[in-house]
Amino acid sequence: MSVADSEAFPLNILAAAQSTAVDSQRLSQKLASLGLNCSENTPEKMAGYISQFKARLSQGNTGSAKNHILARTAQTARRYEYTVSDDQNLIHKLLVIITNHDLVTRHGLYAVDSYEMSRDFRASEVGSILRALADGALILATSISQGKQGAIDSEQLTAWYDDSLQSLEERSSSDFEWSKSDTFVAIHRNAKHPNRIDLLSACKFSFSTHVKDFRNKEVSSHESHLHARQWSVTFKNLDVLNTVYNQVEYARTGSKSTVLDLAGGVL
Repeated sequence: MSVADSEAFPLNILAAAQSTAVDSQRLSQKLASLGLNCSENTPEKMAGYISQFKARLSQGNTGSAKNHILARTAQTARRYEYTVSDDQNLIHKLLVIITNHDLVTRHGLYAVDSYEMSRDFRASEVGSILRALADGALILATSISQGKQGAIDSEQLTAWYDDSLQSLEERSSSDFEWSKSDTFVAIHRNAKHPNRIDLLSACKFSFSTHVKDFRNKEVSSHESHLHARQWSVTFKNLDVLNTVYNQVEYARTGSKSTVLDLAGGVL
């Protein structure tokens, strides 16, 4: 089927991300305010961490990352997300579907990809926290990037990484514990016709990390643990997306409407 014959999703890109900048000095100051003020926390070393993070996100990527981007409507877009016009509320529908991934799986409405990972490691107090979040973000990037098409824009994910760190709050406990969850929508543009949206993805992502005795400056490394989970769906057909959304709404409201079996994968 040619591009002219196939159906694109009725989304139009209105604007690129407002900002994907990461200020290494601001990041260093934020970590210092949490008590993470060891020799590893300098603006220069933070800049190095960010560069390494971007490189890991881009590793093995083929094609343009600008074809695979995080997006929302203008009313809900975060600073690092593109804004799109969405007359059919497809972003909302995707978020409803992925938020109710357990219901989708239980009723066999559609294929939900999932992944779970637990990891124990040792690192400095700064290194442990940055590594835990970085590893979690890499799982996120993999789950929503449609690997054969290319990776999600690393600049966007790095900005998400920075904003997540900036959201950390000061705590008095000797151990560092943090849990975070988020949902994302990715749009996948046709490589030859960038105004066409050929695929839509949604992902729900959660992780928790624990760094033992992170305030203890007498030890060079700390016992650390990361647990992460993700669920994602991808659609390449508008009618299928709408059908699955309607079935999720029926199931959520207790309707006895017939449930179709669409669990065969991306249709």
